[in-house]
Amino acid sequence: MSKKKGVKYSVFMVLAILGVVLSSLLLYYDYYPSDSIICNFGEGVSCEEVSRSDYSRIYNIPVAVFGILGYLVLFLLSLILVKRYKIKHLPLLRVKTLIFYLTLVAFLFSLYLTYLELFVILGICPICIFSLCIITVMLFIAWRMV
Repeated sequence: MSKKKGVKYSVFMVLAILGVVLSSLLLYYDYYPSDSIICNFGEGVSCEEVSRSDYSRIYNIPVAVFGILGYLVLFLLSLILVKRYKIKHLPLLRVKTLIFYLTLVAFLFSLYLTYLELFVILGICPICIFSLCIITVMLFIAWRMV
């Protein structure tokens, strides 16, 4: 593996870990909203306001759980690339393609959630916006991998 590719994969992995941390923080705030001082900047810019909306859960599961799982899957897939694990019937090119499409789905879902924040909930979650930035960079990296 070239040094340039190794750096790309490593950055992707670090961003995935950061995504897990942010999603975990959102999940914590979902269950303990009074502790979300760091995320509340007043009316309209508040994680608590967004997490209390009808759109913060899918089948009564907090959206943050899907974020944690998604970032973990992307981390594990990128670990396959970094360690160059050979998995029967799954060449590394397919892993890269899978990473790209999963990242694209996560990006589109994040855009949808941001749309809901801006135009339906009328409140912004700073951590959610930071997560959108992370998945956007990850999408660019995944696109460059394929």
